[in-house]
Amino acid sequence: MAQWYAVYTRPCWEKKVAESFQKRRMECYLPLNKVLVPSTYSERRKPVYQPLFEACVFVKTTEDKLPLIRSLDGVLSFFYWHGKPATIRDIEIEMIKRFTAEHQSVTLIKSAVSIGEIVRIINVDPEESAPGAWGQKVKLSLPSLGFVLEAEATETIPEPISAEELNLSTTLA
Repeated sequence: MAQWYAVYTRPCWEKKVAESFQKRRMECYLPLNKVLVPSTYSERRKPVYQPLFEACVFVKTTEDKLPLIRSLDGVLSFFYWHGKPATIRDIEIEMIKRFTAEHQSVTLIKSAVSIGEIVRIINVDPEESAPGAWGQKVKLSLPSLGFVLEAEATETIPEPISAEELNLSTTLA
């Protein structure tokens, strides 16, 4: 059965490694962070897309293809957990995709691998909220990777949900 694995790449090779996976028809995911940077020719800020996780690409594959992946140009290793390549749950990949689609200038924070509250991000009508209520931080805990994603909440607020609502048979621990 195919599972998600996190692959360490050479520095600044994330896009090349992702392209290599795509050429081999392997499902991969390179989370990109939209960051607004000042334009050199005007006062406007332009969006730039940078890899969210430095030197990391996610690939969905079977265990028997891991030696092939390790041999690809630009791949250094896998993330390991208890001496084996760490697997990442589908739900965590989906949560990263959704978080990066809804937020920009995401900060990646290294954290201890611990259980956190699972949240659902819901849209809010800004006219219904009090002036100045925005500017709060939205965080997404990724226990299997040991990271927290953090961004400014501008148009959404978190609402707690249970693991049962996600149809998970186990908790994210």
